This record gives sequence, structure tokens and C-alpha cells, in this order.
Amino acid sequence: MNIWIVTLSATIGSVAGAIVLYGVGRLLPAEKMDRFIGKWGHVLGLKKGDVERAEGWFNRRGASTVFFCRFIPLVRSLISIPAGMARMRRGRFLLYTTLGSAIWNVVLVALGAFAGAGWERVSQSMNLYTYITLAVMAVGGVGFVVWISKKRKKKK
Repeated sequence: MNIWIVTLSATIGSVAGAIVLYGVGRLLPAEKMDRFIGKWGHVLGLKKGDVERAEGWFNRRGASTVFFCRFIPLVRSLISIPAGMARMRRGRFLLYTTLGSAIWNVVLVALGAFAGAGWERVSQSMNLYTYITLAVMAVGGVGFVVWISKKRKKKK
């Protein structure tokens, strides 16, 4: 495969999806969006608070959020909705979305090309790091619960 054609195709797909979600944000008020996510969010991997968090982030950080959020999984798509709800100018939205998506796709495609035939080895290494990360998060979660429990006992 040609790396540039793959990158261009991925970017066009990313921008097309972002435009659809931007349109959804322009059409639906926050209350309707919450009801929709409450009913269908599990299909999309979304929870009720996700749109609210993305909207808050968008309002605090401004339009450049659209660019930077293109590098964060799940949020990369979701940020289009609050951008639409905030009535961000379409041209500006498309510029930031296209630039952020293109950079992200160049990195992903280049990493894939670099990994080449050794992709399976890379994938196995990533699985190991995933398990290590999950273990660290679990230990951190348990530590947090213990800390909260001790804090509550001190208050009593």
C-alpha cells in the first residue's frame, strides 16, 4: 500500500466522521443529546457524562481544543459534538479537524509502516505493556479506595 494514499484516506474518513458529529451537535440541544446517549450511548461506547465533559473542556480551552483532542482516543470524535453545539465556525472547525487528524494519521500510518513485518512482535509487546498498565492502574485504584476509606474514618 502507498503510505500517502492510506494517510489521505484515513484523514478523509476522520474528517467525514467529524463533520457528521459536528452536524449532530449543531442540531441537538444538550438535553436531547443526554437522552440519546442515555438510550444509545452503550452502542457507541459513550456514557452520559462524556458529552458534558467534552463540552466543558471545549468551553474552557476554546477552539484549539478541536485540534489537540484529535490526538486523544474517543475524545477525538466526541469533541466535534460540543464544537457544533457551540456553533464554532465551520471553516475553523474543518481547518483544526483536518490538521489534527492528518498529523495523527501520519503518525499512525508511519508507525505501522515502520513496524512492517515485525507487527506481530510489536503487538505482543504492546499486550505486555497493556497488562502492566492495567496492573498499575488496579493497584492505584485500590490505593485510592484505601485512602478514601481512611479519610472517611478520620472524619467520623
